[in-house]
Amino acid sequence: MTEKKDSYFKAHDNHRLYYESYHPKKAKAVLIFVHGINEHAGRYQFPVAFFKGEYILYLYDHRGHGRSDGVRSHVESFDHYVDDLNEFVKLVAKKEKKSKIFMVGHSMGGQVLLNFLAKYPKAPIKGFITSSPNIRLKMKINPLKRLIGKKFSQFVPKLRLPNDISTKWVSRDKSIVKAYEDDPMVGKAITAKLGYEILTNQENILNHAESIKFPALMLHAGDDKICDKSGTLDFFERLNSIDKEMEIFNGMYHEIFNEIGKEKVFERMEGWLLERL
Repeated sequence: MTEKKDSYFKAHDNHRLYYESYHPKKAKAVLIFVHGINEHAGRYQFPVAFFKGEYILYLYDHRGHGRSDGVRSHVESFDHYVDDLNEFVKLVAKKEKKSKIFMVGHSMGGQVLLNFLAKYPKAPIKGFITSSPNIRLKMKINPLKRLIGKKFSQFVPKLRLPNDISTKWVSRDKSIVKAYEDDPMVGKAITAKLGYEILTNQENILNHAESIKFPALMLHAGDDKICDKSGTLDFFERLNSIDKEMEIFNGMYHEIFNEIGKEKVFERMEGWLLERL
């Protein structure tokens, strides 16, 4: 029987952030999941169900997301997400001193994770996995809207702008799309400042690849209409890890953990993990 625990931790600036963890009686390693924009830890029920029997799992909600403190879908600086993750990793490492730790970042969570790995090269982890990371956008943003967003981020940073992500791009599984649309904790907008911070961070993220040497498995949806797989391909080529692998899941939409055929994604992840335990 796997025990679930719900708790909170303090971010680097004392924001109160929610997290949950799963503890089987005997575990092979620890997995830390980092979720995407406008979602929350509770949407990772499928990877949790797959891994919780044999791995200790930790998932948290970004500031302004889910059950964590903060203005909804807003951040003053992208570095706040990165430093929040550092605090969470330190917490997990302190609690799980005898276990190897691996990290998993999806979409914006993958973007946060890659920034974290570059900024904290001595993090106490053994490797990482990215799922359709937000390195380069596939969806088009009107240049005028981008300019207006930049101005708003300076003068009215908390102005809420409609989310440009179409729900039908999330997954080919219609039940997943409906659950996403009906979930009260899934954000339907972002602030001008958050949009600006994400786009600005993307301008330099490829430069971080040479700083990262951790073992890596980079995964991406082949038919992703939100985050461009070319970003993952480019980052992977520049990645300084000696031990690195990549796979594109053809036909899948953005959320490969919530897609039709997601089992083969989890099996790929588990195979990679087992080789590094």
